[in-house]
Parts: sequence; structure tokens; C-alpha cells
Amino acid sequence: SFNDSTDNPDYYIGNIDGAFRVRDTTNNSTRLDITSSTTTISNNLDVGAGIDVTGAITGTGDLTLASGGANRLQMTSTGGGAMVIKNPTAASLSFGTNNQNSELHIANGGNVGIGTTSPSAALEVINSSTGRSYTVSSSTELVVERNGNSQIAIIAANDSDSIIHFGDTDDENRGLIGYDHANDSLRLRT
Repeated sequence: SFNDSTDNPDYYIGNIDGAFRVRDTTNNSTRLDITSSTTTISNNLDVGAGIDVTGAITGTGDLTLASGGANRLQMTSTGGGAMVIKNPTAASLSFGTNNQNSELHIANGGNVGIGTTSPSAALEVINSSTGRSYTVSSSTELVVERNGNSQIAIIAANDSDSIIHFGDTDDENRGLIGYDHANDSLRLRT
């Protein structure tokens, strides 16, 4: 064991009750506690060289990454398996940039909203609300909304086609709307 009583706060480092502990004896608090099953740090942990994690990270607080560097949060899977981010409760999952909380929102049930926290279709993109007073049909899979001109772009190379297919269980393109960029023609097929 080691006991530092020359500075304030004073520290004790040693084995206490079968655990390795670093204690702030001035303020009567454990700063680091290592047992056979857990490691507890009571204050902030500042790691300059990175942390390698092979098990689960659990907790109830926030994971805050200070500014600096291009990759603030980077997760990689070197084993080739799936990378999973999940909320184990019935709550939603949100992503934001520039201090916004929910620019991309995945609702409980799987609907995805961009610009909305309550997507009413599998994918709902709202640039600005039109103030619509109706509920979108449950069979609608895509909603694009903008208070003003609203457009969807299907872009292809100059010598290719841009196509919307209308399919059923027997054929993906029973009907279509297609634009041929090579000869600037629009076709409808049923």
C-alpha cells in the first residue's frame, strides 16, 4: 500500500477488503475501485491513447466525446459481423448534427423520419410542414413534404433510363413510367 499525506487531497492506494482501491482520504471517497468483476471510476476518465473494449459497455449516463479530430465517434467491426446500435426499450433512436437532437429519427416500430420525430410511413421526409390536417394512409410507405414546391429526383447517366416500376407479387414491373435520357423521351407502360 501507499499513503500520500503531503498534498491536498490525500490519497491511499492499496488493497482494501479484497479490492484494489485508490481513495481520496481527505474527502472520504473512492476514486478507483477494482474488484474481481468490476472496475469503478467515480470521476471523469481522461484517456489520451484510446480505449479497446472487448465486452459490453453499460451504464445510465451519457457518453460525451469532446470536440477535436475528424471522427468524433467511430465504430468498426473487424470481425465482419453486423454493427448494431439499438435501444433495448420501446423508445425511439435519434441522430442529430450541429446540436440538433433529431434530424434522423427511427421510431419504435421501425418508421424512419428525416425532419420529423413522428414518421407516419416507413420513410417520411419533411423539409418544412405544410400543416396538413389528415393522417397518412397506413399503406403509404413514403411521404415527402415541403411547404412550397416539393420534388423527388431520379437521376441517371445521360445514356440511361430513370424508371418508376409498378409491380405486384408476380412481376416487379407490370407497369412503369420511364424516361430515356438518350433520346429525351417519356414512356408509360401498362
